[in-house]
Amino acid sequence: MDRDFKKYVNQGVPVKKIIEDVFIETCHKLNHESNVDTKFSGSTCVTVFYTPQKLMCANVGDSRAIVGRLENGVWTHHALSRDQKPCDKDEMKRIIECGGRVEPMKGKLSLTTKLKI
Repeated sequence: MDRDFKKYVNQGVPVKKIIEDVFIETCHKLNHESNVDTKFSGSTCVTVFYTPQKLMCANVGDSRAIVGRLENGVWTHHALSRDQKPCDKDEMKRIIECGGRVEPMKGKLSLTTKLKI
């Protein structure tokens, strides 16, 4: 995919679709076109897209985006995303339903997910 976001947005392609396509393409390339052993590898990514009209956030893995906002002279923080931790019940369920697994590894939880592409 051409990485010129502005071109796609100007063509009317929804930003959500652009971000999803880039995440899926990256996953496909890691799994099929690289020498990276993804069987027990992990990744994390946070993407934030901002325009004066819109703020969109997408994340994969154990990472989080926050935004700072000046409110009445005091800086406050607000979460834009939530960490996708395999020890959370809903995340563990999602991983298993996608054909992945969650298992202990060296005393910590580890996960392997399979994206259906």
